[in-house]
Amino acid sequence: MDKETEILRLFYEEHLTQTAIAEKLKISQSSISEVVNKDERRSDEKLYRTMQSKQKKKEYNKIYNKSHPKKKTDNSDKEDYERLQAQLESDIRLLSHSNNEISDEALAKWISSAYHVGKSGNPLLDKNLRGSIDLPKIIRRDAKIGVQNYKKKFVHSS
Repeated sequence: MDKETEILRLFYEEHLTQTAIAEKLKISQSSISEVVNKDERRSDEKLYRTMQSKQKKKEYNKIYNKSHPKKKTDNSDKEDYERLQAQLESDIRLLSHSNNEISDEALAKWISSAYHVGKSGNPLLDKNLRGSIDLPKIIRRDAKIGVQNYKKKFVHSS
């Protein structure tokens, strides 16, 4: 039996992978690929292997789902949401009922996810965010910190 016939038999009848055939016959995987891709049965075999793969995945998922049941969710998500909502309302009241002035440093701490520390050690506004004109792009810690009026931007309307 010649090499091409053996390659095709292993690929189509025994359904070995190209890599497995290459190791078995001690030739390169690219040589196997050339022989297999010339054969007209290639598209049918590809469909067959895809279906086999899907079936194996389906069986694996059944076994996995039986051995790893989903945890029943209690009201913890709802409680977490309510706790965050209460914290948000508290922060809004705190900002809205103060003297309407907040330092740049305090603002950067309050919305810390919008700032990152630059090379100079000063907080920088994230480049992907767009804010109002009086939202500081950089907060210089070595300079005197000014106080600005931010009330109009953070008032919560119920």
